[in-house]
Amino acid sequence: INIYPISTGTSFFWSQTIKYYRGINSNRSNRDILNPPAFDFFIQEHLLENDHLFSRIETNLDHYISEIKKREKLIPKEHRNFLLNYYRLYNIFSDLPQQELKTLKDIVTSQSKELIIELGLELKVSEHHAWLNLLKTGEQATRHCHVIKDEQSISWVLFLDDSDTLLNIEAPHFIHEEDEVKFNTYVKIKPQKGKLIFFPSWMFHFTNIHKEETPRLSIAGKVILSQ
Repeated sequence: INIYPISTGTSFFWSQTIKYYRGINSNRSNRDILNPPAFDFFIQEHLLENDHLFSRIETNLDHYISEIKKREKLIPKEHRNFLLNYYRLYNIFSDLPQQELKTLKDIVTSQSKELIIELGLELKVSEHHAWLNLLKTGEQATRHCHVIKDEQSISWVLFLDDSDTLLNIEAPHFIHEEDEVKFNTYVKIKPQKGKLIFFPSWMFHFTNIHKEETPRLSIAGKVILSQ
């Protein structure tokens, strides 16, 4: 486990790298959307430790939701129950001014730059897109990825609470885990408050059906890269 501080200008957040998967993507069905693909399969898990950041997010959560709901008229009526997950209509990093979101953006930027270097990519952070995910009882984030044609990007998710509703990320062909090779499997991630996950945007993922009474909350996004 690697533990290191992330500078956000005026303060530090302690981050632990708790898991790190790497592998070669030999399943080209989704990878070919990128031309050429910038990187192979990886999933990197961190654990952020800062009570103030999460306290501010929790305090302002109702405000985030009210601001997002102002866009309700832009959504077809049959989709309005999924407003909080309809990410293309808003970007919390640019549409909401709260300082804690600026801090989170700095953290994601810092971690992304470190990851780009580690992967040996000749790319840089260009822009961000982030959204709020809220799953109520009986809801599910169905299988999807965040790829837009000819766009290079890294996706991420920060869990805001603990939950038993797993995030399942499809391993493209095989993964190495504890000296064991596993084929055609999923990396199953249990939400934990402060857990921050990075993975390529072409990787398909979904959640289990949420069966808990308390909503499952996370902030997700992607870091758009350029030459």
